[in-house]
Amino acid sequence: MSYFIFQKNMDGTINSLYKIADNENDLNNLNIFKNDYKIIQDSQDIYNNVRYNKIRITKYTGNNVSFEPLNFSYKAAIELNNYVQNVIQTIKFFLNNNPNHVDYVKWKNYSDQLLNFDYTSITYPFTISLEEHFQNISQPSLNPLQIP
Repeated sequence: MSYFIFQKNMDGTINSLYKIADNENDLNNLNIFKNDYKIIQDSQDIYNNVRYNKIRITKYTGNNVSFEPLNFSYKAAIELNNYVQNVIQTIKFFLNNNPNHVDYVKWKNYSDQLLNFDYTSITYPFTISLEEHFQNISQPSLNPLQIP
C-alpha cells in the first residue's frame, strides 16, 4: 500500500496534499511528525498515477482521496526546462539541509539526471509529464512530492 500525506484537519479542502510515499519505509523516511498530518493508505495504481503526474490528488474526504486527470503540453524546450529547474531547486534545498538523510544519494542522483537531461531529444509539443517520460524510457523517475 502507498501513502498520501495531507495537511491535518483539512477534510474536503482542495490542494491539501503535502507528500506521497511509496511504502511504509518511505513514509518513515519523510521529515515529518506523523501525528501532525492526515495519512491515507491507497492503492499502488493511484500512487503510480500521481507519481508519474497522470492524475492530481485534489482532496481527501474521510479516508478516501479524490483526483482529476492531468494534461501536459510543453510547447517548447524552455517550458520543460523551467519545470526541471524548479524541481532541481527543490531537491537542492533538501540536499543542502539533509546531508545525512538515508535518501540523500537517491535524490542527488536524480538531481544529476535532471541536470544532464537532453532537451533536444524531445519532440515538441511534449504532451506527457517528465516523470512519465522517464518511466517510459526506463530511467529513474521521482516526483517532487516524494522529497523527504
